[in-house]
Amino acid sequence: MTNSFVFLNEPWFWPVISSAVFIFLFFVWKEWPDSSKKRLSFKIFLALSAIVSLALIALRPALRHELETGLAVLITEGADNSRLDSLEKRNKNIKKIIYSKNRSLQRQLDSVSSLFVLGHGLEPFDLWQFEEIPVTYLGGEPIKGIVKLKYDVQNTIGNNLEIKGLYQNPKKGNRIIIQEPGGAVLDSVFLDDVHSQQFRFSVDLKISGDFVYQLIEKDSTGLEINSEPVPISVVRKDPLRIMIINSFPTFESKYLKNFLAEMGHKVLVRSQMTKGRYKFEYLNSERTPIYELSRENLRKFDVVLIDTDSYVNFSARSFQTLINAVKDDGLGIFIQPNASFFQLSEGKSHFNYDRLTTTEVSFSRWPKNTFRIYPYRIRDDFLVEPVQVSKRSILSAYKRIGKGRVGSTVLRDTYRLMLEGNSVVYKQFWTEIIGAIANKEVITTEFESETMFAEEHHPFNFKLRTTKSSPALFERDNVQIPLKQHPDFPDLWMGTVYPRNHGWNQLTIAGDSTSSHNFFVLDSNQWNTKRIAQKIEQNERKFAHNASRFEKKMVLDPIDNIWFFLVFLVAIALLWVEPKLFESR
Repeated sequence: MTNSFVFLNEPWFWPVISSAVFIFLFFVWKEWPDSSKKRLSFKIFLALSAIVSLALIALRPALRHELETGLAVLITEGADNSRLDSLEKRNKNIKKIIYSKNRSLQRQLDSVSSLFVLGHGLEPFDLWQFEEIPVTYLGGEPIKGIVKLKYDVQNTIGNNLEIKGLYQNPKKGNRIIIQEPGGAVLDSVFLDDVHSQQFRFSVDLKISGDFVYQLIEKDSTGLEINSEPVPISVVRKDPLRIMIINSFPTFESKYLKNFLAEMGHKVLVRSQMTKGRYKFEYLNSERTPIYELSRENLRKFDVVLIDTDSYVNFSARSFQTLINAVKDDGLGIFIQPNASFFQLSEGKSHFNYDRLTTTEVSFSRWPKNTFRIYPYRIRDDFLVEPVQVSKRSILSAYKRIGKGRVGSTVLRDTYRLMLEGNSVVYKQFWTEIIGAIANKEVITTEFESETMFAEEHHPFNFKLRTTKSSPALFERDNVQIPLKQHPDFPDLWMGTVYPRNHGWNQLTIAGDSTSSHNFFVLDSNQWNTKRIAQKIEQNERKFAHNASRFEKKMVLDPIDNIWFFLVFLVAIALLWVEPKLFESR
């Protein structure tokens, strides 16, 4: 149906009309004295036809039509044929469109008023084509396999790496095993007959390097069904210089100092025997006793662990020296609490606390372990940065003070984890605390990627923070990668690389052999189930609310200029012939 008549060059309307009127009036003025009434009327008609034709050629008239549209179904990979048959039975004239990624569908969608999407959905880079069409996403065949995976690809020696995942539609009796690069099986999880099942593995990182572990699914007979890579890049971290200050030796300090020494840190333990007399222990460090908390002595350490009795008994001078070392030199201090610590003022303890009725908690990541706490939780005030949280209660946290950090916890007697044989949990617990409190080294170059893995021949976006003014970044084969500098943050650069080789790849900065970024590239056959699950989620989010933005489809049908041009030629030809016709008479 024709709704209206429009001009494609509507902004030119008044200049064109004004020019046409002027030319027409000039023609009438010129021909008026020399023509008879009959000839003048004929000439005016011909001139008007020619001028109007020229004006319409310039303005380009078009008819606006409401497009006749209907239902369509877009068939993507993983479409359920039974659901397609059902749609065709209910809608006899439904249009079928076969999806092919990275191909325009605009011509086929012009005649579509409502669309169903069957299957696992469209690739994210094709979703833009469906902005103006109401879409109902119906999904596809159920997917089976690991659909979610979470762990830290970049890690350090001594950390206990946790690999968490979600398996969808498992088969009872099958199992997932984690296998190290050498082929040894580290752990396994049996699958049950449920819709989805979470699993978790723990890996102790002892050696630096780039490794590829394997998550392998096997059936009840031990036959391998599927295997997916789990790349991990492990780097060696410089040891911290740690001082432990005790009013007297405790079990907590005994196990903590041994753990820190096993991690390779340089540890000095000062335990007070009597007034003015101390016992010193040196683990991986020089035998240099520290009697006075002077600025020079504190600069030798990255972290100071202090029990409450020693902390409250510091002289005003020692306390101020300690705080100045935190503010100005970036020292990290951690206060080990006792019952009296929570009665101190905020200025002394650095935190506010809310009282609880419980003295035991558990963490969702360590559900089998119970932790003893003082009946308090750290209040979520301004500047408080949580380290460990259980059921929205902050149990360990720190505050930034100048360049350094001050932290504490409400947990107590964590050494019991070691006595109960839970050394892995104990190590991870204290690694998080020490890592959060420790004096951080100045990082001159830091990489950040948007995704866990890269894909072969697909764009891999990353960010680079560096103090270099004009960094030159290279990938394998010395191919330089163009970088785009952030307009507001001069130390932030963005780049994209299209990796051509699966496995471990590396980005390096010219002139800086210490600054590099290792990333793992998947081939097209790896982690397909996880990719499909992500695509389904993106399609569900995209098509959840777009129907309300739909309006009736209208198209413009321009009138071909050839018709106006023909009228112009005929009118001009008759104007040229007209004098000869009348003279012959």
